[in-house]
Amino acid sequence: MILLECDRQTPIEIIHQSARALETIFGNDLKDLVPAYHSIAVFGAFKLDYLLAKLEGKHLDGDTESSNIEVVELPICYEVGEDLDRIAQHTGMTINEIIDLHLRGTYRS
Repeated sequence: MILLECDRQTPIEIIHQSARALETIFGNDLKDLVPAYHSIAVFGAFKLDYLLAKLEGKHLDGDTESSNIEVVELPICYEVGEDLDRIAQHTGMTINEIIDLHLRGTYRS
């Protein structure tokens, strides 16, 4: 696992954009990718030279191209969201802002 820590001032949108970029770069080589408020955890069996080469856009011998990632859209019902009021109070965001932020994300299984 590699933990990429971000500056505390980095907006969550930038962290999620960075996570999507890492997902594109590493594709099927990832076991999991977990963006959080101030970090991104990258799970995979990476050797350091492979990791650096991928980030620099190089291909090493034995490197396989990433296959397309299948996107599955799941229906979400926010009317039952029992924790939305608590999250709104905690973050200072409106419920609509929380829902918009949640809907902007792409999540990995």
